[in-house]
Amino acid sequence: MTTPFNTRSDLAAHPEFSHLSLDSSGIPCVWLNTYECDNGHEPESWSEAWSCCCDDECPVCGTDMSPVSTWIGPESEDARDLWEDLPDVPEQAEDVGKEEDGMKIDRHLNAANGLAVAPRKPQAWHDVVEEIMVETRGLDDNARRAARALRTIYPEYDDDTAKTGIMDCLADIRHLCDLMGWSFAELDKDAHYNYSTEVSDFGVAEHAKLRSAVEAELN
Repeated sequence: MTTPFNTRSDLAAHPEFSHLSLDSSGIPCVWLNTYECDNGHEPESWSEAWSCCCDDECPVCGTDMSPVSTWIGPESEDARDLWEDLPDVPEQAEDVGKEEDGMKIDRHLNAANGLAVAPRKPQAWHDVVEEIMVETRGLDDNARRAARALRTIYPEYDDDTAKTGIMDCLADIRHLCDLMGWSFAELDKDAHYNYSTEVSDFGVAEHAKLRSAVEAELN
């Protein structure tokens, strides 16, 4: 039997979490810190679970390294996907809604402990951009540039979808070119050359999670 949860607090109250350490808000969690070091040796990367965002020694040279990224959530690996899909507070749970046809309430069911997430709407595209830019190691160069473009656009065009925000931003750039006496066509020509070179070197930008978030905003 599965049990749906609407918030992380609901999930934290489950007996499965009773043995875990708590953060300052009483939520059971760990800090999964990722480190990188290339201090005179081949690049070394590793991850460690701690009770805080703290430094760790490089296993190769012993240098203290600060985390390059940190994930905060439940210690139980089985519950991490569930945790990621839940809002922090009840007010955000109002976003819970129908999932796409064919998706079931227990899509993240953990057979071992019977936990399941109540279905909710996809995250807003700009929230997904923030998450992705925190952890950039999974992005190729062109996907990182695409994410950077979206991150640059949404603070000023947060009432728009990603697509209309881009159109408004391009219109603003044209006005700026008029103001400064620059040729938008020349800038666009140079930009297209740079883009073509980058695609030739690295391929077309791809990132499934970011694309899904933007597409969901358009629908």
